[in-house]
Amino acid sequence: MVLESNFTGTFGRLLVMLKTTTLPTDPSATEPVAVQTLVTLDTTAGHHIDNFEGLTRHHGNRFFVISDDNDLFIQRSLLMYFEVLAE
Repeated sequence: MVLESNFTGTFGRLLVMLKTTTLPTDPSATEPVAVQTLVTLDTTAGHHIDNFEGLTRHHGNRFFVISDDNDLFIQRSLLMYFEVLAE
């Protein structure tokens, strides 16, 4: 699982994407790995999110993501718990 954030501008657009990939078993492999985007959260689409900075697996296909408020009154700390459902 990969957590990717993209922020543009002071009060601009924030994208948070959760992706999956399988790393090669051979550490010397040089081929690109396949990446699948599971979800894209976009503030311009109405998602009330912040800059998620941490991702951890709880158990099975359940995960936590977290952001902090950077000690700024306009931000908030968020903790989100979710499950990735198999297709």
